[in-house]
Amino acid sequence: MVNYDLTIWRDETKKRKAYTSEFTAAAVSLKIWNLERFAAGSAEALARRTADAAEPHRLRLVLNTIALL
Repeated sequence: MVNYDLTIWRDETKKRKAYTSEFTAAAVSLKIWNLERFAAGSAEALARRTADAAEPHRLRLVLNTIALL
């Protein structure tokens, strides 16, 4: 036999947490800051890759200029 007085129903144990508006605003600000930081890092990496790709071309131009002198 089941003692229903001691049974804890699942819906009674799972309560949804209520966050304050200040906490939610702070969490959103932190998320935006983190995304901006990630985007800046990605833009920096893209600029570095572009510069690295242009380096051989720039060196070739310099060497051709020296060869013409």
